[in-house]
Parts: sequence; C-alpha cells; structure tokens
Amino acid sequence: MPVAARQDAGPSSPVVHQAEPDYQSNPPPEYPMLLRDQSVGGVVWVRVWVEETGLPGKVALLKGSGYRLLDESALKAVRQWRFIPARSGSHPFASWVEFPVRFVVQG
Repeated sequence: MPVAARQDAGPSSPVVHQAEPDYQSNPPPEYPMLLRDQSVGGVVWVRVWVEETGLPGKVALLKGSGYRLLDESALKAVRQWRFIPARSGSHPFASWVEFPVRFVVQG
C-alpha cells in the first residue's frame, strides 16, 4: 500500500535581511594625517542601531583599533552614513548591526 508524503500547507516565513551600511553611497572616514604619514592602519569595530528609515541611531565603539584618532574618525563618519535597514520580506525594521571600518595606507 503506497504512503502519501505529507506537506505542510502553512504560510512560509518571510525572508529576513540584516541591516548593512550602504557602502556605495557612504564616503570613507577621514584618515588622520598623523597616522597616515606614519603608515599606521587599523580596524575599528562599530555597532550601530539602524532605524527603519536607514538612519543611524546610537553609534558605539565595539572594539577599538588601538589608536584613538582612528576610532574617533570612524565613529564620526559612521554617524553621517546611511544604511540599508533590516527587513522582513518587504517590511523594514530597526535593528543593531556590527561591522568593521578599515584604515589601510595605500601607495
């Protein structure tokens, strides 16, 4: 006797996307000249509350680079950035996002 496969007919859950910086439209932070001239780089980890509008709410230093000037420059820039808000399906919602801001001497 054949057995029929059972499929749940319940609604599917909407896909959830995490908030992220809009890297294509955000300018990089200013590189502190003193550190750039000394070829000092670093990574600053930032935590941002992204409003459903894509504007940054609270901006916090998650992990510093070890250089106060890099940390301050990263935080100053990120406060002016725009973000792609998190969303569930097509509905945006406010959420936290964490990401690195890298300072790399080129040239």
